[in-house]
Order: sequence, then C-alpha cells, then structure tokens
Amino acid sequence: MDLNSTAVVMSALFVSAFEGNVANCEEIDDNYRNREVQKRIEISESVLPMLVNIDSIDSSYLTFDADNIPYYNGSSDPLKVFTESARRMDIKLWIDNVKNHGFYIDGSLEVEEKRRTIRYMLADLIADGQRLPIPSHTVRPWTPDKQLWDVDKIYMINLKRRPERRAKMEKIFNILGVNATYWEATDGQNLPLDYHYRVLPGYLDPFHKRPIKAGEIGCFLSHYRIWQDVANLGLRRVIVFEDDLRFTKDGLERIREVLEDLDASKLDWDLIYLGRKKQTDQEEVWVPHHRHLSTVGYSYWTLGYILSAEGARRLLNAEPLRNLLPVDEYFPIMFNKHPNKACTF
Repeated sequence: MDLNSTAVVMSALFVSAFEGNVANCEEIDDNYRNREVQKRIEISESVLPMLVNIDSIDSSYLTFDADNIPYYNGSSDPLKVFTESARRMDIKLWIDNVKNHGFYIDGSLEVEEKRRTIRYMLADLIADGQRLPIPSHTVRPWTPDKQLWDVDKIYMINLKRRPERRAKMEKIFNILGVNATYWEATDGQNLPLDYHYRVLPGYLDPFHKRPIKAGEIGCFLSHYRIWQDVANLGLRRVIVFEDDLRFTKDGLERIREVLEDLDASKLDWDLIYLGRKKQTDQEEVWVPHHRHLSTVGYSYWTLGYILSAEGARRLLNAEPLRNLLPVDEYFPIMFNKHPNKACTF
C-alpha cells in the first residue's frame, strides 16, 4: 500500500490462503484478486483494513457513527455508515493490491476455527518455503498436542540426504499437532543388497515410455519396508506420509472423520488414499454413510494413505519384489483399476 498516496481512504487487498475466490472485497474481478493486474482502483463500499489520511481536511467528515450523519436512515453497520459519509462528501474509496499484504480470514468464524485456519495457513507457508516471523526468545508459541487420530503409527518417509525436507515436515507437524515417526527412505542412489528384487520384465512407464528409475525402486522399497513393519509389529492401522505433501485446510479433521466413519460403518477396507492424482475418467462414487470416502479409479501419488493390517498383508502376499514396478502402478493393479488388464499379481 502506498503510504505517500494523496487518497483520503485506502484499503489493502487481502485474499484467502485457501479459497482463492474469497477476499476482503467482493466487487473486484478475478484478474485483480489474483494480482494479475496490480494497481489502485476505486471501489464503492469501504472494506477493512483501511488507512485514513487524517492530514486531509476531508477526513474530518468521515464517521462510523450513524448519529453523525444528518437525515440518515440506512444501516447502522459501521462500514455502511462510513461509506455513506464518504459518498456525501464525494470522497473516493480506493483499494490497493500492488503489494501482497497478507491473507484474509473470515471475521465471522469462531475463535477456535480462526486459530485452526491460521495454523493451516502457516503450514502452507512452510510448505512453500516461505520465511516465518522471528520467534520470541522469551515466549514459546502455543502448539496443539500431537495426536495419532486413533491409528497405531504415523510414518513420515524421508531420504537421509534431504534433511531440509524433514525439517520442513517436522515444523508442519508441530504446528498442526501430528505425532509422526521418521522413516528413513531407501535411497535409489544407494540401493540395498539385502533386498532381492527383480524389475518387471519389459516394464515401461505408461506415459513416458521409459524404464523404471532407481529413485522409483527406492521409493517402492521405502513403502515395502513400512508394510513389513506394520505386519511385524501387528499394527491395526497406520498412516503413511511422504515428505512433499501439503495439507488442505481442515485436512487432518477430515482424516479424523474418515476414521470415525470407518469405525461406525464397520466397512472392510485395505487402503485409503489421502491424496492422489486421477489418471483416467473411470467412474467413482461416494461410499454411503461416509462423509469423505469414495471409490477410486486408476490413480497416481502415494504422498499420503491410510493402511490397514489386512491391506499390508495383501500388499506383501502378492510378492511384489518378484516383479517390481513403481508403487504408483502397484496400487491400482492390486485393487483391479489398472487400465492395462495384462498387469496382474
């Protein structure tokens, strides 16, 4: 915002961190909201926050009190009153988006929901690699207690040579209250000799028509070792996260509700994607009596999933190391949604 502007009233544009079409000003178009067009524009209704140039003599006519406006019979809402006082004195209202001033949070939200929104917003900033305010040396910021959400373990897969990703995820988990356990990934640059595997003969990536990469082998073995851990420890159900995931607003609350619905419905299940990339237009339908659960078609990404003990058993019993392929391909084959029906275990 230009503090040297001669405008009497100037507001700053704030856009929601999660709903890109939500801002503190409703009368702007998408190009302006997305800052594809950056400039100061005139608006018809006053919005907060605003700066009032009290050095201007005209500012003395501005008011938030309806009693200060003669013959005014309109709304007593302070912003409506302010807008009317500006209109009567022909004082223009401006909004500025040249600089990113921060994020908009709906003022009508309850206090706890505002706090939760801010926590997700901070997690999003960390995921983007943006700097956060310098912490106080005397006051430690409040963070929620870390939880497991009624699963036995939460894994976070990370390569030892990528400590910056681990540090980033630990900050996010701390802000959101996730009780995650670090799981050292199998490095494709240093594949272990104690795992005897054979790549599926003739395998080519279905989109890029290339052989499997060493990194994809390491990724598969990282997940495979987790499935073994689940089976060996007799864990009931677990969550698996990779170190490049990003949480949507209220994402953890949705996970909790998914688990609640699973317990209430007694549904038999093996694996639930928490994030995925749809690869086809295969029909998907919502599961009755579940708030967030649907069937899935051919999908990629393993950045987050819930795994049951039975799911781990089935993934292991198929003996995938005999015909190894990327884990993105293995999952759809196991639930019979791979478009290439020749792929089977």
